Amino acid sequence: MILLFAGGCISGGQDDHYIVSQVYSVDSVKIIKSADLEYSARIKAAVPNPCHEYSHIDLVREGNDIQVLVYSKIRKDVTCIQVLGSIEAEISFKVESAGDYKIHFKGRSRVLDVEAEIKD
Repeated sequence: MILLFAGGCISGGQDDHYIVSQVYSVDSVKIIKSADLEYSARIKAAVPNPCHEYSHIDLVREGNDIQVLVYSKIRKDVTCIQVLGSIEAEISFKVESAGDYKIHFKGRSRVLDVEAEIKD
């Protein structure tokens, strides 16, 4: 198993001013690019409240299966209404070789599976 990091921040580099958590669910994925061994997509995800913002993704690759764990963050000093919110973010990552991939966008409560052909 190979663990890769991509996105805005790297897991473990948590800022003392923010609380970072995995999103509830990834609700939609729109593929932007699937070539040059790169996959880019615009995602929409459910978060605990509207004060959350995109933080980063963690990738776990097992052969041609890629798990994408999406994280949001909120400032520790913010008081926010407690209703579900949503975030949108553009993510991208590289793969080692061209091929057909199953990409699993994982939230805490649901997984959204996408099949993609990533070309050279």
